[in-house]
This record gives sequence, C-alpha cells and structure tokens, in this order.
Amino acid sequence: MKIALDIRRMTEFGIGTYTRNVVRTLGRLDRQTKYFLIGSPEKVKRSVPLPANFHTVPLLEPDTTTKGYFEFRTILKRLDCDLVHIPHLFWLPRALPLSVRDDRS
Repeated sequence: MKIALDIRRMTEFGIGTYTRNVVRTLGRLDRQTKYFLIGSPEKVKRSVPLPANFHTVPLLEPDTTTKGYFEFRTILKRLDCDLVHIPHLFWLPRALPLSVRDDRS
C-alpha cells in the first residue's frame, strides 16, 4: 500500500502538531506501507528519524496557492497512491486523481 501525507503545515501549531504526531506514530508502528511525505524536506529533517519506508517528496509551494494545488495534484498522479491524508482545510475544491479500488475479491 502507498499512502501520501501532506506535511506542508507540519511545523505550525495545532494542525502541525497533529501532523507531526501522525508521522511519528506511523513511523513506530508500520514498517511495510510506503509513506510519501509531500512538502518541504527541511520539515522532515526537523522531525524524528523515520524508517526507510518513509519518502520525502519535495513541494515548496504553499497549500493556499493555485500553483501549490496543481503541483500537489501532479505529484499525486505520479505517485499513484492508494490513500491521501490532507490534515487541513483548503480553499480550492479537492478533486484528487485517485482511482477507486475494490480489494475485496
């Protein structure tokens, strides 16, 4: 499984604290899933050391800009993740390029 996490607000108070805690906890609990941390690589370096299944995908544009929105979508298309976690509200509609998969068969 591949999961993308939007970490652009990771160093802020409130939602950033939540995001840091999610990343740290997943790093301790899950060594199988591939995690893609989308945002500034510097923010990840300030966090705790993460296992090898965590990968930083650089995105320096803010989440409040149109350019940041489209770059985020482009990254998601390229990564073809199963799940995306965006832990904050956004001012543009969220039409994400994810396909619906039914793994029950």
